Amino acid sequence: MKTRSVFLQLLLLAVCLPLTYGPVGHYWNLRGGAPDLLLLSVWAFSWFGGRSAALFWAVLVGLSADLLGFTPFGLWLVVFAGLTLLIQFLKVRFFAVSSVLHALAALAIANVLMISVEFVLSGGIQLAPIVVSVFANFLIAIGLYYLLVIRFHLTEHWEGRQL
Repeated sequence: MKTRSVFLQLLLLAVCLPLTYGPVGHYWNLRGGAPDLLLLSVWAFSWFGGRSAALFWAVLVGLSADLLGFTPFGLWLVVFAGLTLLIQFLKVRFFAVSSVLHALAALAIANVLMISVEFVLSGGIQLAPIVVSVFANFLIAIGLYYLLVIRFHLTEHWEGRQL
């Protein structure tokens, strides 16, 4: 992997972690639910990037979440690496990279799996925070997809055509 790519991933991690675990994350927590920036970043790297960069990002985010969280060590590493491999599998076998609906379907699957993990950890489920979190994730994902695909023409080299 290129040194510049690793540097940019570390810089993105330095932005995502304080927004997720720091005081800013506390203030944008609406009705108990907030967008999951770590999940969104894992989805974006998995959907728009290659397998090695996505797995590196998942390991980096998973280890950071394990070090900062109060869950058994290695749990988020396994969850994020598993989500990355699942999204990569879906992207290669079933979904078209240039389709926004397929991208959102992959995010929906990742959201359901994350909700399942959080349900197993907490033993209970609250509907309002889940709805707010999933809705916020989809709004941010649509904006991110528009920015990366429409503005930066990211999928042109995959599909061979302009969107």
